[in-house]
Amino acid sequence: MGAIIEENGFYFLTDRTQADYDHWRDLRDKKYKDFTAEEKAEWATDMCGSLNVSDLKRMTADLTAIGGEFNVSFEPYQNLDTGAPAQGMQYLYETWRRIYAAATNIRNAAALTIRYPSGAFYNSFNFVENVCRLAHAKVVGFLSKNIASQTPEVYTGEGIGVL
Repeated sequence: MGAIIEENGFYFLTDRTQADYDHWRDLRDKKYKDFTAEEKAEWATDMCGSLNVSDLKRMTADLTAIGGEFNVSFEPYQNLDTGAPAQGMQYLYETWRRIYAAATNIRNAAALTIRYPSGAFYNSFNFVENVCRLAHAKVVGFLSKNIASQTPEVYTGEGIGVL
């Protein structure tokens, strides 16, 4: 099972697998009324084998912040708090299309060598999350390097306690 990784206030889930998807599909195919208490709790949280509104919100926030660092604009389709339930599958498709396009643009702007996904659909989820994670790491690394190289050494002077 994949795990959400936190790095400097950003959250990434980059290791979804076929087993995660199969588990989600098995639960999806089972009737909710037949779920155990444990399965209901799991269904209500972020399952790795699927995308839900909280995943889309997290990706949207990451893409907006990270895209800004590379001059890549990202405009969500609609408000994720109100749009998803009312709009259904078309809403989710358009939201995902925009997320994927923004991740592709960030990949290109940040000169990342991550390959485009192939095969199972969950690989495209991992692609977006990995682009965000690697681009964020590039920004953090650049800032750390430049701040350290441009900050003069602190000199305390000749007297004691003078800073």
